[in-house]
Amino acid sequence: MEQTIVNINGNAYILHPFKGRKGFQLMGKLTKYATPIIVGMSDQDNVDVSSIMQNLFLEGTDEFVNLIFELVADVQKDGMGINPDIEFKQNYMTLLKLALEVIKLNYADVFQQLGIDFEKA
Repeated sequence: MEQTIVNINGNAYILHPFKGRKGFQLMGKLTKYATPIIVGMSDQDNVDVSSIMQNLFLEGTDEFVNLIFELVADVQKDGMGINPDIEFKQNYMTLLKLALEVIKLNYADVFQQLGIDFEKA
């Protein structure tokens, strides 16, 4: 399986593509809860935090939080799985950026059809 390494805030994270069933299941949740947030984060030079927070409050936080942690569940750092409670303590923008990178890796073709160009992000 192909893996991708991304650098966020000085840390190298290893991302793995989802298997078919898991990827398709997460795509449904992603479409429901996170599309507005993805749009707000697609330009990493100008992340629209206010849009992200507004959508979190409007769409419901529990489902969104579960989705974000499902997206990064298989990410590795230094050859090991990450512990999100430690890795993202007071580091929530890194969590969101990492989730966006996982989304890019797995769903760029889907969101490109929706007019979101991850190539520019």
